[in-house]
Amino acid sequence: MRRLGPCVALEICALLSTLGCGSPQPAKVALTATPEAVTLIQDTQAICAKTGKAGIARFEEQPGSGDLGESLHRYFDGEAAPELAAVDKAGELISGLMPKVREESPRETVQAVEDLFEAQKQVCKAARTPRSSKLSFQDNLKYAVNDYVEARDKLAALYTVPEADAGFARHKLSVTLEEARASVPAAPPETSVRVASAEQYDRERQEWEKVQEYQARQQAEHDAAVNRWRAREEADKGGRQPLVSLARTAAPETAETRQTMQGWYAGYSAKVGPVRAALAGYLEVRRGTNEEIQPVCQELLDTTAVLLADPASLEPPDLLAKQALKRAYAELRECAQSCATGRNAEAAFRLAAYQSALRDAAAALRPYSVTP
Repeated sequence: MRRLGPCVALEICALLSTLGCGSPQPAKVALTATPEAVTLIQDTQAICAKTGKAGIARFEEQPGSGDLGESLHRYFDGEAAPELAAVDKAGELISGLMPKVREESPRETVQAVEDLFEAQKQVCKAARTPRSSKLSFQDNLKYAVNDYVEARDKLAALYTVPEADAGFARHKLSVTLEEARASVPAAPPETSVRVASAEQYDRERQEWEKVQEYQARQQAEHDAAVNRWRAREEADKGGRQPLVSLARTAAPETAETRQTMQGWYAGYSAKVGPVRAALAGYLEVRRGTNEEIQPVCQELLDTTAVLLADPASLEPPDLLAKQALKRAYAELRECAQSCATGRNAEAAFRLAAYQSALRDAAAALRPYSVTP
């Protein structure tokens, strides 16, 4: 057998390396569109939430201003119009960035960014959709913001925009957004008051009184729900061990614990599926009529009851995660029970409590690379 010279051997090794042998490390992809898209989404959500709250503040600053819906329409078409123009332009920019985000980021991150974008759009929709009831408008905006926070937390577990990248993105895109704001003509000042006929005045006065009566009923229901919820929370505190003390007794992260966690998670994922499906159905119709909501709430109540009746499904080998999961699904059952019986205001509080507890569970399970 002919022996190769050292020079020939080196040439062959170099050729093999070029063809892919020797396991060369893949080049790291530089993220350019992803930080810009995420920063735009976050900033746009903040603008929308601020605009919605400012619309309510303007209404409250003008006693006797009449219908809330009309007041919000005037605010959105006037004072808030430049900011809303910037929101619309930001939406176009984000949509233009998303194809590049899909190219440069991992699949899980892309999905989280898309979910965050959708949640941001729902916040903006809620913030600029006038309603006749102040409570209804505020609750609608609050639900959308809660969903956005949940999507934001899921993305944060996968990717966070470096501060320098966020600052550069804002600097780069600020000119375009300012041009959008400047493109809106200034609203003329209101220098006159419309004088209505006696018939128009009487009709508008009756409509205003009906709105006031409806708002009073809504506020009473809201206050009653808050009182019931707080009373139950106080009653539960006596038997609830604080999270701080539980942190001291949480199981250490060992290879055995991780293996046990993976086994538990496989069973949990299969059993929680019907609950997730029912919850998704409820979230789609929760702002609809009672006829639309109650059948979906009953399904959510039934599936949650089945899950809670199986203790092992909510007992991961981590004490913090176990407590948070049991609290989350107990709150979700109360949410389903409330909305199934028409107590929608209390259902909203219970849903927020479920989401908060589920975030606690997600934080406790994150070291194990699983999500609730």
